[in-house]
Amino acid sequence: MLRTPLARLARSAPSSTLRAFSSTPSASKHILNAGPDELRAALLPENERLTLIDFYAEWCGPCKVLTPALKSVIPDDSTTVDLLTIDTDAQQELAAAFKVAALPTVLAVRAGKPVSKFVGARSPAQIKAFLEECQA
Repeated sequence: MLRTPLARLARSAPSSTLRAFSSTPSASKHILNAGPDELRAALLPENERLTLIDFYAEWCGPCKVLTPALKSVIPDDSTTVDLLTIDTDAQQELAAAFKVAALPTVLAVRAGKPVSKFVGARSPAQIKAFLEECQA
């Protein structure tokens, strides 16, 4: 179900426009207000880091709580998890491609494949449990 838009996005741009993620441990990337290019880079099959994609909107109350919680749980110096936030009002095509029906929606991907997802606000403890489940 989720594989189609992932594969389509990864193939939709020439390889020269895709930015490869480093295979050596480096600091976490918090990419706020990501667009198609940042998303394509996160979906590369070579990207072994877990990437959380946070679909949100400025007018969404639960989103205003979740995004800071995600940023607090994923430290800037994490070597295993990246965070992308996508404004669904500005990136409606991306939201439609991933069949985002409610906000906030968080999708976890690794190596271009979906790992898990959740919909709705979560506490920092619940986010930590979700990350542990995704990394198991």
